[in-house]
Amino acid sequence: MYINRFDILSAQSSIYVSFCAPYYTSADIRFVKKGKYLYAHIMKWPSDRKIQIKSLATGSPYCKGEIEKVELLGGGKAKFRRTSKGLLIDLPKDKTPNPISLVLKITNR
Repeated sequence: MYINRFDILSAQSSIYVSFCAPYYTSADIRFVKKGKYLYAHIMKWPSDRKIQIKSLATGSPYCKGEIEKVELLGGGKAKFRRTSKGLLIDLPKDKTPNPISLVLKITNR
């Protein structure tokens, strides 16, 4: 494998001079799937305690079948409805289990 000087300089510039941008919103979501569970990591707590996951709308190829339950890890069940606009989730009002990370466990049938 051949690596030239430009490749090394590019890698050094993009890695060593970089930082993690803290400009996330509650629309920034990362997913992990394990069996029938889909874990949605919401990158910022929504101020209105409502989340819309557009990629999990009714008929989505990413989540086939019905969604049985949505849980806020460390906070219990969350109310939800699935529409053509997405999975709409209302977080529990008195539960904020972690100020850094909001993780939803979505159970699929």
